Amino acid sequence: MKNNELYQSKIRVLCGSGVGVIYTRTREPFRAIEALQEYAFTKDLPFNLWNIRDGWITRLPSDDPDSTPSKEEILDPFSAMKWILGVGGGAAKDKGIFVMHALHPWLNKQQHPGIIECLRHYVRDMSELPRVRLIIVNPETENLPEELSHDIPIQDFDLPNSDERRDILQYVIESSTPPNEEVPKMFTDSEYDQLVAGSGGMTQMECEVSYSKAIVENKPEEGDWHNISFDSYNGTVLNQKTEVVKQSDILELMSPVDISEVGGLDRIKQWAEIAKDAFTEEAKAAGVDTPKGISAIGPPGTGKTLFGKAVANIFGMPLIRFDISRVFGSLVGQSEGNTRSAVNQIKAMAPCVVLVDEVDKGLGGAHNSSGDSGVSKRVLQILLTEMQEATEDIFWMFTANRHEGLDPALLRKGRMDEVFAVLPPNREEREAVLRIHLKKRKCDPENIKDLNFAIDASKGFVSAELEAAVSEAKKHSFHTKVKMSGALIADMLGQMKPISVAFADDFNGMLTWAEHNAQPASSTLEEEANPKSIEKAKRPRRRSVATK
Repeated sequence: MKNNELYQSKIRVLCGSGVGVIYTRTREPFRAIEALQEYAFTKDLPFNLWNIRDGWITRLPSDDPDSTPSKEEILDPFSAMKWILGVGGGAAKDKGIFVMHALHPWLNKQQHPGIIECLRHYVRDMSELPRVRLIIVNPETENLPEELSHDIPIQDFDLPNSDERRDILQYVIESSTPPNEEVPKMFTDSEYDQLVAGSGGMTQMECEVSYSKAIVENKPEEGDWHNISFDSYNGTVLNQKTEVVKQSDILELMSPVDISEVGGLDRIKQWAEIAKDAFTEEAKAAGVDTPKGISAIGPPGTGKTLFGKAVANIFGMPLIRFDISRVFGSLVGQSEGNTRSAVNQIKAMAPCVVLVDEVDKGLGGAHNSSGDSGVSKRVLQILLTEMQEATEDIFWMFTANRHEGLDPALLRKGRMDEVFAVLPPNREEREAVLRIHLKKRKCDPENIKDLNFAIDASKGFVSAELEAAVSEAKKHSFHTKVKMSGALIADMLGQMKPISVAFADDFNGMLTWAEHNAQPASSTLEEEANPKSIEKAKRPRRRSVATK
């Protein structure tokens, strides 16, 4: 079912249930208003629309497309609201769907006590008038004032779903077809599916602009206008989507990475491979639960974010970074509104992987958020509720550098599919990490002398520190013309103080917590580092290494 049809059916239920006042949040107010007009006419009711520019505009249900709407230029919102039921003079309307558009400045930013009190009365008055209903259409980030939140139900109008985006794509192609020409089928069915999926999260207008721009930019100068490369067309659509997502300032489309770029973490990799199969239609038909998400907790630099990027590659889904710190605003309700807006856009882009990185920085006080009047707690609750109730294929991955202060819901299995502790790599993993970063810098690990020396010397270092050591050794090698070696990498490590030492108390606390509260992301391997190698790596850089 298309979203406008679904919205109308829900409005029909609410109106039929005696609900007099309804609140709608949306990024597409004009589509919502069109859907409400269609609903009014199916009920043979007048449709009345108010906005600050025109006042009231009334359209009657009629088959005559040239019928002229009547106008009441009541621009003051309080007077316009009283006009509906004739409060303070004038005739009360006995039937009609009344829509007030963009009323939020008088509900939230500069609350108008008369409007709020009038709505409180209308909730009761209109429930007794079966053919009079008031619907307020506001931006999706705007909430009802606390005084009205328990009296007025909310029915949101969502972004276009895949069926609607397919219609938009077809409409654009038809509109681009010259008169008297047959509408072409430009791509294969699977390519059409890919284009429709790629435009998820856009409004109707954004979809139209995206599809139209792709035709204008990519049509050949000569030959058939519709002879456009799919890759070029799709590339333009995806570029447009990237720009749309950037506008939110909260979400960001990221490029997934291949799992081969992640060293170690074998247990969490194995979990992801098993979870991948649960997204298939066969798994759903067999009653397999679709994975909702995981938490990865561990010190900075252990590869949590990198693994999040690799999960999207394993699942074959787009990767969206959710910057939780950017949802918080200074106005009452703004943070929750921003969160809902971002979640609605994510749902429209499903299937996808959502990476909520360093959640401890944004929601570290959610468990005890009295200092921010409970805003962090409410933001987290919106995310967890969406995880629990969403029917779309959305996989959430939360990462945190610290476990202290995090809400227990992020730290227990049940709400999350799994909670993993991502700790500094063991010996086998350190070798894998060093080899990955050597290859990235055009060094063949097989030709690196005494690589085992660096592996032993790196015990207690996190993956990011190993990468930094390889990077510095490569610079040093290029400058001095000294060959890359395990000793050179160990020298670079010797100039660092690993976080396991610099923050020993926090690090040991994390180890203790992980042992009792989370699954290890890596297999536990017995290892014995060479004490001489470690001691040697801690010495100042030797003159013999720095010269030819």
